[in-house]
Amino acid sequence: MLLTGLAIGLQQAFRRAGDPVVSEVFAARPRVGKGLIALSDIGFYCLYGAYILFNVQVMDGSGAPSAGDVQNAVYSIGAFFLTIGFLHGCNVFFLTVVAGRVVKRMERAAAYQAWMGANPPAAPAPAGSGTPQSPR
Repeated sequence: MLLTGLAIGLQQAFRRAGDPVVSEVFAARPRVGKGLIALSDIGFYCLYGAYILFNVQVMDGSGAPSAGDVQNAVYSIGAFFLTIGFLHGCNVFFLTVVAGRVVKRMERAAAYQAWMGANPPAAPAPAGSGTPQSPR
């Protein structure tokens, strides 16, 4: 019970710390930011579930399958949760990094376009205006 409360408290703390970052990076696409937060929540709970399953100890009981078989099944489920949680964590990290780079690139392109609008390139000189031309 205490571990469940701790997990929920940690998840809420991570979410509060991550919300400003996500809202800044994904300002142009808030639905993507909300999806990223949901992805991180799933990843956190999968990793926490894997931690719990790897620490479960199974005892023999009468009429039940052997403790070794149940322990192996619990470890397999824990490994699945660990893998899924790790992959979700990688997605969150890489999506944030890639999105941050894309946003910076878009901002630079917009600044360049604004600069080009204020400083248009010089028009080429018309033919026959006294500029030397190459012989044909």
